[in-house]
Amino acid sequence: MKEKLMDLGESMDLSESLGGAKIDEAAGVIHDVVLMTGNVISENKTKYSAKAVQEGLTRYEGAKMYLDHPRTDELKERRGNRSIRDLAGVFRNLHVEEGPTPRLRGNLHLMESVKNIVISIAKNPPKHTGLSLRDRGFYRQEKGVTLVEGFEEGVDYSVDLVTRASLNKSLFESTQEGGGEETMDLTKLTIEELKEGRKDLVESIQKEATSAISKQLEEAGVKSLEASKLVALAESGMPVEFKDSIRPAIMKAEVTLEEAKKIILLQESLATKFSVKSEEKKPAGNGEPAVKAGSARPIEEGKKQDAPDEAAFVSAFKR
Repeated sequence: MKEKLMDLGESMDLSESLGGAKIDEAAGVIHDVVLMTGNVISENKTKYSAKAVQEGLTRYEGAKMYLDHPRTDELKERRGNRSIRDLAGVFRNLHVEEGPTPRLRGNLHLMESVKNIVISIAKNPPKHTGLSLRDRGFYRQEKGVTLVEGFEEGVDYSVDLVTRASLNKSLFESTQEGGGEETMDLTKLTIEELKEGRKDLVESIQKEATSAISKQLEEAGVKSLEASKLVALAESGMPVEFKDSIRPAIMKAEVTLEEAKKIILLQESLATKFSVKSEEKKPAGNGEPAVKAGSARPIEEGKKQDAPDEAAFVSAFKR
């Protein structure tokens, strides 16, 4: 039987990924991080073969780690390219830890801009936070288990740090998301489908996740200014595109936490101002289709418009 292709979404709890790992804070390197575990059946009946783990040895050497998975609309706008601002690190010096459950391990070299934030999270991993594989591979069914035996060439892949690595009750096991089944499987439901059908549930999950991060940071006594700014931004009710537009401004070293919060409040009010106020449509005429009277317009960096730019944001709170 010919092997089929499926999108891979193996997720591993950060505590499990860092089992046996050593953190070098000065160098910004986390040694011996687990990227993949073989011969383990996940809750939704998926298993990576020892062959796939061995193939990952060369495939993921130099693989990038981003903060969060990309949104579908973002990938479309960027023609499949990821944003450089989300790049957090690179995996190097990979090796396979042999045994009944072979593990692919490597050293995670962190970008200087996010080093302190990622290390703070690594020291005290919030619940559900973990590494999530984003790739595409070959699989076949074996006694009710989806066995992944290799990877497709010529596709983009990464191992990303996400706040909701899985919806499993236990993240010790890996999970899969993606195709391969004709019937709907809730364990394979994508975030975009969930956003469309249950926006309220997604918002609730996001609030729970940011709350968990805040609590973990407080309990650990973490006073990282960068981490506090990111938590404040995550807890705001703005759409993702609005958060992205001000993140570079508030993450500057000279901007205090109080100033960052003021910038976030101002952008939040602007987000509301630019949101669609009515679903009324203009009447069609002269053969032209009807169009909405208004549309949401995010504030984009590098474009002159009514909203203040990054420099204006910062200077406004320095007076």
